[in-house]
Amino acid sequence: MRLRGAEFKVLQRLRDTPVFPSGHGTIHLMLSGGKDSIALLELLHNIISSPSQWSRLNVELFIHHFNHKRRGLESDIDAEHCIDVAKKLGYPIETHLWQEDLELKVKEGENFHALARSWRYETVEKFAATYSERTGNQFWVIATAHHRRDHAETMLHNLTRGCGMNGLQGLKAWNSRSRLLRPLLWLSTDHLDEYISKKSLGHREDSSNKTLEYTRNRLRHIVLAELENLNPKVIEHLWALSEDLLKNAEKERFPEPINKSSELNEAQTTWLIDAQEIVEVADLHAFISGAAQGMPLQLTREKLANILSHVRKLTANQNRAERYIFALSGHLSLTVTSKYLEIKVTS
Repeated sequence: MRLRGAEFKVLQRLRDTPVFPSGHGTIHLMLSGGKDSIALLELLHNIISSPSQWSRLNVELFIHHFNHKRRGLESDIDAEHCIDVAKKLGYPIETHLWQEDLELKVKEGENFHALARSWRYETVEKFAATYSERTGNQFWVIATAHHRRDHAETMLHNLTRGCGMNGLQGLKAWNSRSRLLRPLLWLSTDHLDEYISKKSLGHREDSSNKTLEYTRNRLRHIVLAELENLNPKVIEHLWALSEDLLKNAEKERFPEPINKSSELNEAQTTWLIDAQEIVEVADLHAFISGAAQGMPLQLTREKLANILSHVRKLTANQNRAERYIFALSGHLSLTVTSKYLEIKVTS
């Protein structure tokens, strides 16, 4: 199967991040039935269907649909459409129904959208963890169809409510702590619009997305629309701004050496970082490069992915007794525990 440009770009980012260090895993996709989530399903389906020896991925897909039962028959038809699409492509699907206890919380004054968001993510996380234990597949992620327009709305929403630099970073394409994957953020708005226009699977329109009753919709249909009239590239500019802020924040996370000791025949420097700070290959590479300070390294993408998998294993299990030591060069060694990563540099 030949991949389209958008599909190949996402595949490249999946390889480089990497979301699945070993190339194996499960994607739990939240499918609403709207055009964005259907486009993401089609994109992932085409990547997964490619020969694994070429894509270097051996990933399974599990679909989740959430029926909030807010739009009567329309909500039920959305659910049926998602089930039909999943069956057509041959993927398992789990339909989750809004329960009476949740509705009671709304009647008691809780915000429906915040409650629904928590319900969706908590439900999928619990399901994914149980499914992982049953299948023995250690690596799993939750995928959503958020894209750069959603990202721009989030930045504007955070700004109007009052936020600092963290709020202006908006949405991330990959967060290894929450295991949340948003592949469409890797595509520009023009690239995504072109892909959606050519998708082959049918989708459903959510009538609630058009009402101006909700803050998000007012930001999308009024504020962001007016900003795009002023500058059609504003969404991409907001994305670039958040990327710059994120890079600057990451630079500040990596510390100076914690101690320097000199001996008569040997000088040694120790670099230490909290294991929780290493969430992506880029974090690991930045930490090691900072310690190496230009020294030659015996380092490949595969070795970085292998080290990161050990970091995730230890931080997830909090096994204090276990540790791993990696030789990075003749003068650098890396020790990984559940609490920290330590690099010793000798000369």
